[in-house]
Formats: sequence, C-alpha cells, structure tokens
Amino acid sequence: MCAAMNITEQAIEPHILSNMTGAAQEGATLVGVSVDDPPLKIVTAINAFVSNPSKPFFGRVDNWTDRALPIGSLWGAQLVREFGWEWSAVTFHDHNDSKAVVEVFWGNRWWPATILRRDGARTFIHYDGWGSASDEWVTAERLRPRR
Repeated sequence: MCAAMNITEQAIEPHILSNMTGAAQEGATLVGVSVDDPPLKIVTAINAFVSNPSKPFFGRVDNWTDRALPIGSLWGAQLVREFGWEWSAVTFHDHNDSKAVVEVFWGNRWWPATILRRDGARTFIHYDGWGSASDEWVTAERLRPRR
C-alpha cells in the first residue's frame, strides 16, 4: 500500500497553457505528425522518436533539453484529448515544496531526488534521505522521472 502524497494542484495560468500549446506544435513538427492527428498516431510517433534517436548519446549535450519540453507538451496534450484530463501545476509538499520529484544517476544507479531550482541547462537537486551537503547541480542526462 502506498502512502498518500501531500500535494497541491493548481490550474495553470492561461499564458503558460498557451506556451504549452505552442510547444506541443513544435513537438509535433519534431516527431513528424500534426497536432490534429489521432492521439494513438501521435504517441506512436513520440515513442519511435525517443526510442530510436538520430544521434549516439541521445540525451547528452545535443539539444535534447530543447526537445524535452515540446515532446512532453505534445504527449501531455494527448492525455488531455484522449482522457479529458487537464493540465495542472503540482507542488510536492513532502519534498520541500518542489514542483518535481525525480531520480538522478550517480555511481552506477538511480537515486530518488527532489528538484530545488533550475538555472538554464542545470538543475539543482537534493537527494532524498541525505543531508544538504550532497545537494548538487546536475545536467539533463542524469535526470529521469521518478519511477
């Protein structure tokens, strides 16, 4: 049994939602579909794009960070279309009021962590269960969503 998470959800402001719509359009262009295509076609194209990168070391400094928002926005838009979900801003109160909980690759394994702040392509994280002396700046190739 999973413990309940202490979170707050808020509606996304209209200007941010508009930016996400624009990012989804950019994501559609990246994966070779139209935003008006059926959700299954779009998700299949996203999976193919992410599973079969055009460059070795996909995720390293090759502008993958610039592709993550458009592709994530496009994928999220399909959840909205297919299931009637809504975008929302989520705050994780059990993780220092972070907007995101993640895993960070360090020492040949993935560790649970909380995003504390971002600065350009770098993300400052706190390893859950460790002291603040272990907090560090990491780049996108060391981050993944929490599983």
